[in-house]
Amino acid sequence: MNKSLGAVTLFVCFCVCASGVPLEEISDKIYPLTANGSVSVRNGEGIIYIYSWMENSVRVIERKRAYTPERLKGISAEVSINGDSIRIGTSFPPKPQGLSLADRSGTMDYVIFVPQKASVSAELTTGELIIDGVYGHTVDARLTNGRMIMQNCFADTHANVGAGGLYIIYGWWEARRFSFSADIARGHVNVIIPSSGMWEIDGESGDGKISNQLARESDPKDRMGKMRVTIGGGDGVEFKLHASHGNIAILKNE
Repeated sequence: MNKSLGAVTLFVCFCVCASGVPLEEISDKIYPLTANGSVSVRNGEGIIYIYSWMENSVRVIERKRAYTPERLKGISAEVSINGDSIRIGTSFPPKPQGLSLADRSGTMDYVIFVPQKASVSAELTTGELIIDGVYGHTVDARLTNGRMIMQNCFADTHANVGAGGLYIIYGWWEARRFSFSADIARGHVNVIIPSSGMWEIDGESGDGKISNQLARESDPKDRMGKMRVTIGGGDGVEFKLHASHGNIAILKNE
């Protein structure tokens, strides 16, 4: 099964809660984009999953869900194309104020395939954000509340999480110089990397612990506050990680 088909299968197979079946609409569209173009996505509540592929186009699969037709109709994706950039925004109907019992439901889920060398920007208020396999110039990911997974992104990357969890995963090392900066206000950061390759990691936690599963026998495995880790001589990938309230763990990807 190829990556595109596998991701779509994951996307459309969801659990139906026992209390009722939400209404939904799904659309699947493809937009042309140059190999080195840029893609930006903004969403409120739901998910953003971004994967790279070898096509010079952007595939956008949308699924909006709500419990009433009125709320469902009020959710929409807005796609704009300007030269070598594509912007995807999301509109939601206003939620009732105060203690009103009126319907508040509504989420938008995106699965998006972008050219492998595209630059990517994604912003999500609440939910799960995944970016996988991007080799473009820059990657910028922002999440207010939820879980973020950044996997095999070989580009200058910045990730910011307000509250939740951040997972930075590399299945292999490549001889490419790039930087990865990450900030999380409340929550933990997990960096999962292979022991091969050259990595430099500067970690700082305001009130948590930094642990290093890849530490040499002569190096500390745990430390409060700050820790600098060099693997394979460094001079390769540079991570700068900051957790205001939470732990940072450097783990071995077996």
